[in-house]
Amino acid sequence: MVIQPATVARSLYAAAALALSASAHAVQFISPLGGQPFKDWTIVNYVDTNPGPGVSDYLGGIYSYNGHDAIDFTLPNFAAMNRDVPVFAAAAGTVVSVHDGEYDQCSWAAPCGNNPNYITIDHGGGITTQYLHLAKGSVDVAVGQTVTAGQTIGLVGSSGLSTDPHLHFAVFENGQVVDTYQDPAKWWVSPLPYAGDQRGILDSGVSNHLPTNTEWTYRPPEAGAFEPNTGARAFMWVNFFGTNSGDTIDFIWRRPDGTQVGKSAWNVAEYSFARWAASFMLPEDPALGLWSVDFRINGTVLVSETFAVGAVPEPQTYALMAAGLMVVGGTLLRRKKG
Repeated sequence: MVIQPATVARSLYAAAALALSASAHAVQFISPLGGQPFKDWTIVNYVDTNPGPGVSDYLGGIYSYNGHDAIDFTLPNFAAMNRDVPVFAAAAGTVVSVHDGEYDQCSWAAPCGNNPNYITIDHGGGITTQYLHLAKGSVDVAVGQTVTAGQTIGLVGSSGLSTDPHLHFAVFENGQVVDTYQDPAKWWVSPLPYAGDQRGILDSGVSNHLPTNTEWTYRPPEAGAFEPNTGARAFMWVNFFGTNSGDTIDFIWRRPDGTQVGKSAWNVAEYSFARWAASFMLPEDPALGLWSVDFRINGTVLVSETFAVGAVPEPQTYALMAAGLMVVGGTLLRRKKG
């Protein structure tokens, strides 16, 4: 068979076009922050795929808000942020813009302005990434600097228009927003599962009062030992994620011998990020020692805390708890604005 020159030319052109297309999409990302997914942090928002006034993430769920153009990787509170969670370059590239020096503890309880600390990286082929709301003074790269995938470039913060400490990670192709989870195998080395299918606890503890809005933001204070016969009330607080509408959450309170003494329960809505507290008043002449409280979703224990009533021989990490079975509960769903 004779191969015509035109056929060869078309084949070479097609191969070149395919190679060019492949090179334009050769960028794959690693996780842009440190810590364990759905344990140290969760994803609260994805790119909003609904072009109208409604909200839809890449699977048609509620994990976004109107016009959101990125993925929000969210920490439970400022205590977690202050442990210096690193932000990584998600792929190799060149830094094209940075900004630092902005206050980094903005919150829904104490909102700030619109200027976040940020970094923008050019990965070639028209692909850029942005890392917003970084901690003040943490930007560790300069314009023109080349970076490698996994290199620490800053720390998670809450600067600018931010309601909680989180990393706003945005991807652009030729200036247009890319929803990388529409095609996760193409864009990610190890794609994460959908946050709406995950369920867990980011933080929990026991206090001797219902946490205030500011305390929720920073981290509610831990209770010391509860004195018996003082009418004390313990409050267990949790920061959880991943519930579906109709799920049941409950708090099971137990004496030191493990016998159940109280239960507080609610049916909840679909929450990507929620804060909840329940209380229990200690009875008269309570048993001395370490009491415990379990937090469950649909009957599965996600976390247990202990607290002391009376003196305990060894120092303990106390969570909260008290008895009496009066319930004080509440939830707060936060969606990042940034």
